Amino acid sequence: MIPRHFKTLAYGTALSALLAGGAMAQQTAPDTTVSNTVSLTYRSGSDTAPVVELPQVAAHTAEFKVDRKIDLLINTLTSEGLRTAVPGETPVVLPFFVRNLGNATEGYIVTIEDGDSIGGVVNSPAGLTQVSAAPGPGEYAIALATTYDASAFDPASAAYYTPGDHAFDIAPNLPEEQGHYVLIVANIPIEAVNAEADLFTVTVATAEESGSSTVRTEETRSNDPMDVNIVFAEAVSTTAQTGNAELDPALNGQVVADTLLRIDAPVVTATKEVEVIDENLRTSDYNCEDNTGTGVVTAAEPAFLPGGCILYTIAISNSSDTQTTATNIIVNDLVPEELIIREVSNFSFTGTGTPDTQPSATGQQVTGTIATLAPDATATFTIRAEIE
Repeated sequence: MIPRHFKTLAYGTALSALLAGGAMAQQTAPDTTVSNTVSLTYRSGSDTAPVVELPQVAAHTAEFKVDRKIDLLINTLTSEGLRTAVPGETPVVLPFFVRNLGNATEGYIVTIEDGDSIGGVVNSPAGLTQVSAAPGPGEYAIALATTYDASAFDPASAAYYTPGDHAFDIAPNLPEEQGHYVLIVANIPIEAVNAEADLFTVTVATAEESGSSTVRTEETRSNDPMDVNIVFAEAVSTTAQTGNAELDPALNGQVVADTLLRIDAPVVTATKEVEVIDENLRTSDYNCEDNTGTGVVTAAEPAFLPGGCILYTIAISNSSDTQTTATNIIVNDLVPEELIIREVSNFSFTGTGTPDTQPSATGQQVTGTIATLAPDATATFTIRAEIE
């Protein structure tokens, strides 16, 4: 028997893990009459006495009708309920898989709640905006599908859904791999920053009837065994984010699952410092052009004098607060015309980083490219210049 408790599954192996419990037994349809009659024979006295068969009467028969079981399962197919994305990434798809474990065809209605924070720091206070079409930057939408291939998904041709409408019907007794996919399709704004996150919570509720957009909110029960009752039997929904925390503990004909969408982006910053190497005093024999001699600097109050030599130190860092390597970092520094560039150094790295093109000067423009800069790494280079 397939476990009905909520699980978190990695997509790719998700369905094989979800379906590992074997085939689900055929379930008797609601409104099926089950009738069972007992018959009796007996002898009076000895074993050789004639056999008497008791005449059939109504009291010998018990009948009931099979009730309608509302039993729904939803799983996130995102590993550990966490999907990371980078600014500007699209499409970002959060897939959920829905199955009908009841004994009748049921209609379902989907609603989504989200945490409203991705893009909210620099884009807008509202975060991602929900739409009912292919999402643009800073938007997300719900797509519905009976099959889903992550490598072939095309957001432009997906079937998008308006929350609260009738979503789909699912027949009972289907093979385990057959159900329905609810896909949250997001377009991450380029303005999103590291550690912003939205927690998407998907609720799939049973409709009053197949094709209906009205949520069923109550069971129907009676003491008459020939009445067809409607009984909620779904499992408790728990969250992939905090282990056993219950998202929806009630028997209410609906199930809930969640996935956290978090931005993992490099946090790149730059600093530039200047120091005097030589003040160009009469006692100095320092040559700024070839970096020879001994510079003379008044330690407490260095002066920036014509003919003096200065050193710019430029440091480019990727924060330790991120988990993402920064790539293709282009560094441009336009050196003021009052300075003569004498030398530009190569990049040096603390932490893990690789250069692409080393810094060099063309006229007053200094340019260099860093291929990769890991979290908690810094690339540094210097510009030595003479003040005119």
